[in-house]
Amino acid sequence: MKKLSIATIIAFSATSYCGISQATETRSTYAGIDAVYNSMKFKGGYGDNVISKKSAPGLNLFVGHMFHNNFGAEVGFEIEKKMKRSSTVYPGALVSGVLVQPGYISFSYDSTIKQRHPYLGVLGKCNLFDNTFISFLVGGSLSHINAKYIVTSSGAGPAYNGTTKSFSKTKLIPVIKASLEHKVTDRFGIRALITWKNTSAIKMTAKENGTSTLKPKNTFNLGIGALYYI
Repeated sequence: MKKLSIATIIAFSATSYCGISQATETRSTYAGIDAVYNSMKFKGGYGDNVISKKSAPGLNLFVGHMFHNNFGAEVGFEIEKKMKRSSTVYPGALVSGVLVQPGYISFSYDSTIKQRHPYLGVLGKCNLFDNTFISFLVGGSLSHINAKYIVTSSGAGPAYNGTTKSFSKTKLIPVIKASLEHKVTDRFGIRALITWKNTSAIKMTAKENGTSTLKPKNTFNLGIGALYYI
């Protein structure tokens, strides 16, 4: 939360300055869609060796309103594609915080993960030049992560095959977004964005027991989008 407070002060101090020097944007309501790539990794031994490490493609639908040339609010719903992974883990490794004991040879897993991140935030916006703007959004995301892995084969014997661990958690976390926007016409614009989410605050324990745990790292998104000004 300390990082969030510092980012808020910096973002809104910058846009306040821009408001003094430039104020060419009129009040407006807008809606649009972003194509995003969500890069979320897991901490060592707590999901990194069984859950997908690839960036997940997704979409973000959003609506915003500028109450002033430089200040407004935005609400959105971001959802990512379900990602899959097959992996093999050997003795001595941690799998969701549980040690693979010596003598078990190896375990092979199939896993899935799916995310959604509805959010609401306030934003500061600055007109850089010629209908090109930079904005900073600070808010909260009611993020939901759903993950599962299953043992597909085991050197410890067929009795372990089919063993499943499932994880699900919804939590309100901080989100910060920076966007570079260009207004092509009075009604249409495009933007590029980068987003940070405090997903490391989401700790997930398996429904099947209280020992298997997934611990995500913080998430970064990159995306491009289109806006329609109402």
